[in-house]
Amino acid sequence: MLSLGLVGSSGCGTLGTTEMNINLAEQTINYDLMNSFPLTIPPIQCPNDAPCIDLVRNTLRIIDGRVTPKCDLTKMQCVADVFVGVVVIIDFSQDMAFTSGLAQSSADAVRDMTLNYAFTNNTNFQIDKLDIYVGPDRLVNSRDPRAVYLDWIGPIPKGAVYTQEQKPLVIVDQTPPHAVMVEAIRNPAVPLNFLVQSYVHLKAGDQLPAGGFSLKLTPQVRFLKR
Repeated sequence: MLSLGLVGSSGCGTLGTTEMNINLAEQTINYDLMNSFPLTIPPIQCPNDAPCIDLVRNTLRIIDGRVTPKCDLTKMQCVADVFVGVVVIIDFSQDMAFTSGLAQSSADAVRDMTLNYAFTNNTNFQIDKLDIYVGPDRLVNSRDPRAVYLDWIGPIPKGAVYTQEQKPLVIVDQTPPHAVMVEAIRNPAVPLNFLVQSYVHLKAGDQLPAGGFSLKLTPQVRFLKR
């Protein structure tokens, strides 16, 4: 459940207004690659994708939609791309302040949202780049036309923790992500989704991904109270 807490205020931004900051409830998402056997990709020559698909599906016996085997035609050798990603759901309708109508009436006063986060990489590989998208409920991947690009973070070495201290994430006023956020506040029956995703490129000699990661996200909304 989403809960709101007033965490402070600043001086007046304009005459008759005060900046207010509200923390939303912390969201914790754990992602498990569900692979206990980090096999090594063998060196396989290829003229096209067919032998690479056979390698992954039949030799390594990996039936997983997140793994895309293909042939690197520049080296004529099998490689694979592995998708990793999670969706963080911010459900405004579960909070009393929103269901009472307070937040909807304040939607136009929202100036920005700061995403305080901590990403812990417990996999066996470095994540070079994580892309972040924002959109309405049921956002599955970045190909969804409703997905709006926000920013990226990284690189994140294996075993490392990456936070907003290394790279702040802010939904800035008068930007496409801000419009998505305001619409979610105005219509809280449709949750706000944050899609966090990456593609890990594997070549011969690399281990198949194993382990997992966790993401803690605490959004903070800044608005003008008149």
